[in-house]
Amino acid sequence: MTMRKTFIKLLLVSLIIFLGLAGCVSDISVETKLTEQKLDETRIINGIEFEIQGDRLTEISSVADNFKFGVMADPHGYSENVGYFSAIFKEKGVKAIIILGDLAQHYRTKPHGLPDQEEIETCIEAAAKTGLPIFVIPGNHDFTYFYNKALKNISIKYSNVFDLSRIRTLDLKGVNFVSNPYGPYGPYGYDAGTFLKSETQIKKQVLSYFTSFQDNEIVFVLSHIPPRCQGKHGIDCNLSRSNEGTKSLSEFPGLYGHIHEARGGCDSDGNRIVEHTNSKSLRLNPGAVCPWRYNDGNRREGSAAIVDFNQEKGPSYQLISLWRKIY
Repeated sequence: MTMRKTFIKLLLVSLIIFLGLAGCVSDISVETKLTEQKLDETRIINGIEFEIQGDRLTEISSVADNFKFGVMADPHGYSENVGYFSAIFKEKGVKAIIILGDLAQHYRTKPHGLPDQEEIETCIEAAAKTGLPIFVIPGNHDFTYFYNKALKNISIKYSNVFDLSRIRTLDLKGVNFVSNPYGPYGPYGYDAGTFLKSETQIKKQVLSYFTSFQDNEIVFVLSHIPPRCQGKHGIDCNLSRSNEGTKSLSEFPGLYGHIHEARGGCDSDGNRIVEHTNSKSLRLNPGAVCPWRYNDGNRREGSAAIVDFNQEKGPSYQLISLWRKIY
């Protein structure tokens, strides 16, 4: 009888312990789900209120209607040039600054001998000091490991920096953007360790985000790698006069970099779109922030652009040249 009572007591104690542990596990799992849940984030930058939900950024309110953006591509470690153009952008009253990748100089001689991560950080900081919203996308020189570490560090110091490898759609007043942080393997310079995807994957992703907006809204792609264009006025036309953009982006108007020398604008058929001309089919290459020789035969110490989006007519652009060394 005594053994039976002892067995029953042990059974009851075991049951109580089991139920208690089950309750603890339940509480822990609920707490974990709550802490891991991605909460909405709101930032107010230069009088503009932005809300981030997952991979979508939405402009909630702003002090005034402004559809002008400063656009740069391919700094390649020339942070002084980034600072130069950023100061011009601020003086001209742009809403935000867009940097279209290749912040680091991975494959060529570095201008200041800095490692990749520091090049990325110094270039972004040169723009972030303006206090304007800074939208940054990686290029083929920006290896994933160094880019992610740099963005993590710089975002601690500057809340006005937005990483477009994570934010994929920008729902702004007057214009919407879809970011493409990826490039395909092949002649485009994307290798293992970079933001690499196949052309099929890139097109599928961009198209999915692109069609998430209403048909009557202006939507432009932001990408380092340019679309495949046609002819000598294409924004992917290199110094050898061949077009080397990716076919995965051919149907999308947008702002692109990568081919430094192909500075300027064109339409979907490769026809040249000159400065101060509005076009909803604009494909724009602002040129390179770093020194380069261009298809027009001129060498510039740097190049950038200001793009003004008109809701009815589409965007127009103005190119800015840096002719003297400042580094």
